[in-house]
Amino acid sequence: NGTVVIAGEKPLALAAGLNHYLKTRCGAHFSWCGSRLELPPEPPAVKETEEHRFPLPLRPYLNYCTFGYSMVWWDWQRWEQEIDFMALNGVNMPLALTGMEAVWMRTFLRFGVRREEVLEFLSGPAFLPWQYMNNINGHAGPLPEAWIESHLELGRRIVEREREWGMNPILPGYNGHVPEAFVRHRPEVKYFRSEGWCNFSPVSSIDPSEPVFYEIFAAFIEELKNAFSAGPYYGIDLFHEQRIGECPPDYLMQCGKGVADALLRADSEAVWVMQAWSERPEIISAVPTGHLLMLDI
Repeated sequence: NGTVVIAGEKPLALAAGLNHYLKTRCGAHFSWCGSRLELPPEPPAVKETEEHRFPLPLRPYLNYCTFGYSMVWWDWQRWEQEIDFMALNGVNMPLALTGMEAVWMRTFLRFGVRREEVLEFLSGPAFLPWQYMNNINGHAGPLPEAWIESHLELGRRIVEREREWGMNPILPGYNGHVPEAFVRHRPEVKYFRSEGWCNFSPVSSIDPSEPVFYEIFAAFIEELKNAFSAGPYYGIDLFHEQRIGECPPDYLMQCGKGVADALLRADSEAVWVMQAWSERPEIISAVPTGHLLMLDI
């Protein structure tokens, strides 16, 4: 009756249906490099009903590096545009890193690390993705406290909007990485010392067999949920792009089991999301079936 109707089960389906109509009927185009939005004066008619389905149930988007290469200086206006762009293209699992500095800060304050020591541990804004992949710490820092507070609010806003669209954001889990100040305060704890990534200084991580690893992991997930209502997808990469020398297979399996146990204790529905390019079979085999998602990105 002269009306174009777009119907779908979820907000993302409606957005993707609108995008399909605008592209195929109106000649409109949305992209990162410029959009063409000169619409016809009247909505073009659709003569026959069309039905489309997403080909995959899980549709992830972004990797850690993007938050250092492209997104590091984005404000809410630019993020809002990107989230709507995700919705138009049916994305339902975006990685969400913005504001994670506050989670790391609040977690380590609970374990006796002083505020200024955590600030020294955190890298500068453009290098934070590699910090969260357990590659570096303290590079181009210290991070200003004003950044931490402002980006916590920005990160909350991002995740809230993504969930309004029906997306399930992937938030980072804890990988054992600790400030050097923690190592000095707790010398009795067993640590894994990396050989250094791309000629950066080595980083220290708590051995997953240590009881304090479970304590920090639980505190981290608690702070993550307080800040972002996290779950069920958690991004964790162990020894990502790290040279780990003569690390025995049994130790890698123990690390995988320790992280999986800690994650499922903190959230029984958790899914460990792992980047596939530094996959290690011993770690993968230690994760219970149904609780691991490998991203071949």
